[in-house]
Amino acid sequence: MVPIHEEFPVRNFKILVADPTVLGSKDFWYRKSYGDWKLERKRDLEVIKNELSKFNLTVLVNCAEGKSKKTNLESIIEETENTILKNINVDALYPIQLFRTLLPTLIDNGPSLLMNITSLSDKGIPPKIATSASRTFLSRMTESLALEMKLEGYDVEALCVETYGSNGQHSCQSNHCESR
Repeated sequence: MVPIHEEFPVRNFKILVADPTVLGSKDFWYRKSYGDWKLERKRDLEVIKNELSKFNLTVLVNCAEGKSKKTNLESIIEETENTILKNINVDALYPIQLFRTLLPTLIDNGPSLLMNITSLSDKGIPPKIATSASRTFLSRMTESLALEMKLEGYDVEALCVETYGSNGQHSCQSNHCESR
């Protein structure tokens, strides 16, 4: 964060860390940016919206690629209800609720960018059915949002960037894909 601030000293950066696995339980974390890195407990998406409304929010990046301590490659039969719900909360339910909550702010502050960062696991990984399905939802939701913003005449770009490997990147923007 410090190198970015040094390169762009007149810009403000705010990092928000929330735990989408607890959607519905109101246990979110918010981390103050630049300077004071102390964690504070926040209650819900409305609190996040109120906190971010203090700034000229024009870019929202959602990167829900949380790393777990172990790779879960269980078949769908072996997965528990909790692990399935956790994957769906992280990759589908939380992002759509976050965007619904913050979209009016992004529209008011346009031009704006809403970006989702995800992996290519939406292409289908047999032992990761819930993850693949929910990331497909995220990708299609982003495409639909981009089309809705154009249809409504809002100056908000919605972009889904799908990463894979350490040297390549595959990005999907609105309703078309480009490989780089």
